[in-house]
Amino acid sequence: MGSIPRSVGGRFALELDGAAAGFVKSVEGGDISADVVAEPVGQQPFAKKHIGNVKYEEFTLGMELGMSADVYEWIAGSWAGTSTRRNGAIVEADANLEVKMRREFRDALVTETTVPALDASAKSPAELTVRVAPDSITRTKGSGKLARAAAKQKQWLVANFRLELGDLDAKTVSKIDAFTVKQTVAADGLGARRDHRREPGTIEFPNLRVTLAESGAQTWNDWFDDFVVKGNNGDDREKNGSIVFLDPSLKQELGRVDLKNVGIFALRRPSPAGDRVARVTAELYVESMELNWKSFSK
Repeated sequence: MGSIPRSVGGRFALELDGAAAGFVKSVEGGDISADVVAEPVGQQPFAKKHIGNVKYEEFTLGMELGMSADVYEWIAGSWAGTSTRRNGAIVEADANLEVKMRREFRDALVTETTVPALDASAKSPAELTVRVAPDSITRTKGSGKLARAAAKQKQWLVANFRLELGDLDAKTVSKIDAFTVKQTVAADGLGARRDHRREPGTIEFPNLRVTLAESGAQTWNDWFDDFVVKGNNGDDREKNGSIVFLDPSLKQELGRVDLKNVGIFALRRPSPAGDRVARVTAELYVESMELNWKSFSK
């Protein structure tokens, strides 16, 4: 059985530790495969082949809003260095919510979280992309029917955001490129098990690329000149801030990514390419990030 592709006809639900955690928009991966080992046999001109370790491949989940608070806490823990292994299941249903298949996983870690590109000129819905690495997967035929969502999910659009960064003027920020936080994992490789337990490693926080109007970039220019050109780039010159996700009214906060120890290392003026507004692009390093999400299921 191959990977389940992104689908508009099917519905996918996530369970964590036996409890319903909400619908996910898309599911990819989660396949089972094995290594093929080739060993020479005496003077024969070909190798003897056999199956080696079983591999349980990562799931990639596309999430909008409406997941349980437990899901966001699981993701946030992978950013904070407090990763927890969770048991659960991906439940696949048809358009009538009849369950067709269950893929139960054990001891899964969150390995990547991608925040989508935020763009004030776009109208598309926003979606977190989350990769999950399980120690094992069991596939079973499904039965029964999924319950429909009890409440309408809150709308989260890529245009609805705000950047806060120290004392910088960020009112004209129009775009923040997509970025991915990674939790490295490695198999322990111990013992005679054909499947190996994954262990969490280091956390990799990405750089950010922020686009804003040149007319509102004076404080950014001043910071760049001081931090990069003049070399005043100690810890006391770094900035803290947040990327804030907002509802369509732009008044209610849905969640945020808190940014710690941010420094600027490039300030570019790209060609306008037909844009009537002159813009600059700031490139920033971030030492750490924290995910603080509201409980959308309430």
